[in-house]
Amino acid sequence: MPLTFIGMVQIIIGLYLLLTRRIEAMLAFVMGCTLMGGAASLVLRGLGNASIAPGQLALAFLALRIILHRDISKLVMPSLRQNTWILIFAAYGAVAAYVLPRIFRNTINVVPMKPVGLRNLYDTMPLEPTSQNVTTPVYMIGTAICALLVFVAVRQPRGATRFVKTAVVVTWIHAITGILSAIGSGTWIQSVLLFFRNGNYAQVDQIAGGYARINGIMPEASAFAGYGMFWVILMTELWLRNVLPRRTGVAAAVLSLVLVASTSSTAYVGLGFYIAVVALRMLLFPTPTSSRKVLSLVVFLMILIVLAAFVVLFNQRLAISLYDLLQHLTVDKMNGNSGKQRSFWAYQGFDAFVHSYGLGIGPGSFRSSSLITAIVGSVGAIGSAAFVFYCVKVLKPIQSSTYYTSHDAIDATGVAASWAAILALVPLAFTNPSSDPGLAFGLFAGAALGLRSMRPNRSRPQPLHKLLTVPQLPAPDTPVAG
Repeated sequence: MPLTFIGMVQIIIGLYLLLTRRIEAMLAFVMGCTLMGGAASLVLRGLGNASIAPGQLALAFLALRIILHRDISKLVMPSLRQNTWILIFAAYGAVAAYVLPRIFRNTINVVPMKPVGLRNLYDTMPLEPTSQNVTTPVYMIGTAICALLVFVAVRQPRGATRFVKTAVVVTWIHAITGILSAIGSGTWIQSVLLFFRNGNYAQVDQIAGGYARINGIMPEASAFAGYGMFWVILMTELWLRNVLPRRTGVAAAVLSLVLVASTSSTAYVGLGFYIAVVALRMLLFPTPTSSRKVLSLVVFLMILIVLAAFVVLFNQRLAISLYDLLQHLTVDKMNGNSGKQRSFWAYQGFDAFVHSYGLGIGPGSFRSSSLITAIVGSVGAIGSAAFVFYCVKVLKPIQSSTYYTSHDAIDATGVAASWAAILALVPLAFTNPSSDPGLAFGLFAGAALGLRSMRPNRSRPQPLHKLLTVPQLPAPDTPVAG
């Protein structure tokens, strides 16, 4: 189990924070480490060189810091109650990954998670247990544990403040590394970024239409965009709710532009769907705050339209190239071999669900291209229901605070995290290869439940514009609503 240089640095920083800092500092450490989605802290030789990402290693230090707390039961019990459904989802996935591939062995043909030796687009292999039936449920358990621990961390006295401040920093770093990966292609900058892409993943540097696709320190452009969607939605939602509006608004605008420039269909699907949701939400649930924000959004879109018009007017060749690139990455992509193969992979999940009589055939048993079909085919009706119930619990769609602006900073931050956790799953519904929704989902879902389950002081709500200057936020043993 070799430890990489990144892992060594993490252990040093983690031990320092463990011995000298509070839980909130360890939360920031975890959030920062999730940036390195293409890196590996540990390499598990016995499991097909599976990589343990920096975010997963950082979770271990957060867990240790919480365990060392003098009143751990008061910290953990509310989190266990609020995160029950995702724990059921992960637990069933772990059992299913070991049992079901053996029950249905050689009874169905699938495309394995690591499709080596396939002869054509639609080639398959008989189902059999593999090392992926170990690593995938481990990742699912990591996602559930992340939600459990982050729930505890954000409920600390300065947890909400640290979460927002760190989120702004993470958003900027993600955007800057994306820009550097585009302008630094073929230079020493690319070599520096490659240092953070040492994981045993399919590290892809692509050129589309003569342009270097933006992937930052992620394995590929799609992963960069998928991860970025969580942060751009969070920043936008915080801005809409006047939580540090200057910082969150600028961060949201910059990362949005980077995602548009990433030439990733994942970004276009995610941003398009999110814009539609925000427009519909403002139409159905208008507020004075949202009315003022609408004007800012319209101005921002008009600036983009004017810039596009200048491109067409003064550089028609560039405009034609960009149009061809956009068409290639959207319409033509689904008609090509890649689109046909991804559709075939996604449909496997429904076949596996039917073949297994609704039980699933186990996480890691087949490769999908959709989170939805991966979950349906891997963990069947039980796991799918648990995941849906958890998403509903995170978003709380019947609560008015989900749609209207709150005057309490903690509640507003929790609502913003709720929208980010759920809406960022939309592009994953078209790209995710496995049933694991990812560490970022666990981070945002845990933060949303942790903040929204804190009972705010109704007589003296925390003003949104004073979030930076508040010395104390509600203590972690504050009763939870319901």
